[in-house]
Amino acid sequence: MNTPFKRTIEIGTMKDKPNQYVFIDIVFDGKQLSIAGDVSSANKKSIYQCGQINMSIKPEDIEPADDWNTLKITRLFNIWNRWHLNDMRAGCEHQERNWDKYKELQIPTYTWTNEYYNARKRAADGKMSMGEYQTFRTISQKVIDLTINDNRNDEIIKLLTDAKMIRVEKIETKIANWVTQNEHPEGILSKPCEICGYKYGTKWNLEEVPEEVLEYLRTV
Repeated sequence: MNTPFKRTIEIGTMKDKPNQYVFIDIVFDGKQLSIAGDVSSANKKSIYQCGQINMSIKPEDIEPADDWNTLKITRLFNIWNRWHLNDMRAGCEHQERNWDKYKELQIPTYTWTNEYYNARKRAADGKMSMGEYQTFRTISQKVIDLTINDNRNDEIIKLLTDAKMIRVEKIETKIANWVTQNEHPEGILSKPCEICGYKYGTKWNLEEVPEEVLEYLRTV
């Protein structure tokens, strides 16, 4: 029964600041479930924090209100994390269920070495033999492909690193669902599902919220 509903519930106060109350706003329009929270004064005239507060506040940070306890708040937060904006799923049902979308990956960025700069200058000044120049042209194209066009290949990276033509400029930590397999073998952006073939991130997909979850949110 996809009956729309909207409600605001008070689940407690912040343990470290008892004058700050925690409210949760739940809206279901028949398709999309949206959950947001705010930490505010009892009458909500003073807002201290709002939005996706579940990312910064843990259930154990909250002193439960009447009829609430930490276990109940934890269940609410788990539903919040799992079903908020259920019509904006980047993956198919198999990817959402089975893939580690939030795995942290280390993504290096490569840049030119002094040796490569010197080789470019020698080539530009005509100080290479024909054989050296042909070899350098091949290597130089691979350097450009990696450092500018971002065409990654582990064998090429090792070759250019061993030849001291490139070096690691920086290493960034990115979440797997924002990384392609070209950037990292474990990246999943645009990766096809092994079951249905859908490429992750191609569009926003709707994942129906189970009725038992909706009923819980209507009555909790």
